[in-house]
Amino acid sequence: GPHVLASTGVRLVHMSTDCVFSGKRKLQGLPWLTPQDRPDPEDLYGRTKLAGEPESALVVRGSFIGREGGFLHWLTNATGQVDAWTRALWNGLPVNGMAFVLVHLAGQKRTGVVHVASEEALSKAAMINYFVEKLGLPIKGIRYVDTPRIDRRLQPDPEFKVQPLPESLEKLVEELCLVSR
Repeated sequence: GPHVLASTGVRLVHMSTDCVFSGKRKLQGLPWLTPQDRPDPEDLYGRTKLAGEPESALVVRGSFIGREGGFLHWLTNATGQVDAWTRALWNGLPVNGMAFVLVHLAGQKRTGVVHVASEEALSKAAMINYFVEKLGLPIKGIRYVDTPRIDRRLQPDPEFKVQPLPESLEKLVEELCLVSR
């Protein structure tokens, strides 16, 4: 795994996740989680990602959205009613934005943990509304629910000026529409 690779002395940029945090604890006066905050994963995915974070590597924590797998795959394949979580907050990036940052980081000698995220955040409900409208998805209904309450907003690293979330999601929609033609 990543620990074996890191032990060879090869420069490693390791992609981790915001899911190393449960998203349930109260933040200490900040609107987001910092690289110094103690991870507290609750599920197998978060625990295994945390266990795979090599200390000698550059660990990039973040969340990204793209066409394949995950949130958009689920939403674009939904045909009935969907639950829209109003209190689950996200400040990740579209996959192309994350890839751009990772390529930049690969050229640096930096180690430790960095958070790559947008300064803006959206609820999962707002994301559902956005993509249903922009992509014209055939969702039969949206049920707004206030549970679960998950806040995994990561503190953006000031070194990376990523495209603002509204613009980056608009670009993602344009790319999705081009692919579906």
